[in-house]
Amino acid sequence: MEKKCNKCKFSQGLVLGAVGGLLLGLFITNVQSAEATTSIKPSKKDEKTEPVEKEKTEDLINKTLNAIDQGFEKINTMISDIKQSDTK
Repeated sequence: MEKKCNKCKFSQGLVLGAVGGLLLGLFITNVQSAEATTSIKPSKKDEKTEPVEKEKTEDLINKTLNAIDQGFEKINTMISDIKQSDTK
């Protein structure tokens, strides 16, 4: 009978050890992920950013609008060419 009790104690110890290891592993993982999210610091690149000048922004907007207008003109000429070729 002693062998049977030893096997029971071994299996109980094995199960308790596995459950304890699993819980400890989950706890350590959660602590490390919490530290990782709270320890994020701004990079030097973020600190050195300069505000964009208003004139540069307006120039960029004007260039974009001109490019859009040119694109619409090209599309309109393509459509009119297609319509003319279909009517012939």
